[in-house]
Amino acid sequence: EKEDLAMELTRSQADAKKVSSENSSLREEKDRLEVELEHSRLEAKEKNGEVSKLRIELQQYISEVRRIEQLLREKEDDRKKILRQYEDLTREVQEAETINRTLEMQAAN
Repeated sequence: EKEDLAMELTRSQADAKKVSSENSSLREEKDRLEVELEHSRLEAKEKNGEVSKLRIELQQYISEVRRIEQLLREKEDDRKKILRQYEDLTREVQEAETINRTLEMQAAN
C-alpha cells in the first residue's frame, strides 16, 4: 500500500508539474494575445482616423465637382444665349440687306 501511495504521489506530482507547465504556457499565450489585441485596437483607431480623413477629402472633392458642373451649366447657358443673339443679329443683317437691295432697285427705276 505504501508503494501504491508513493506511485500515486509521483503521478500526482507529475500531473501537477504538467498542469503548472500548461498554466504557464496559457498565461504566456494570454499575455501575447493581449499585446496583439492592443496592437489591433491601435491599428483600428489609426485606420478609423484615415477613413475619416478620406471621407472629408471625398466630400471636398464632391463639392468641387458640383461647383464645376454648375459653372459648366452656366457657361453652356451663356453660350446658348450668345448663339441666339448671333442668330438674331444675322437675321437682322439679312433683312437690312434685303431692304437695302429693294431700295436700290426702287431708286434705280
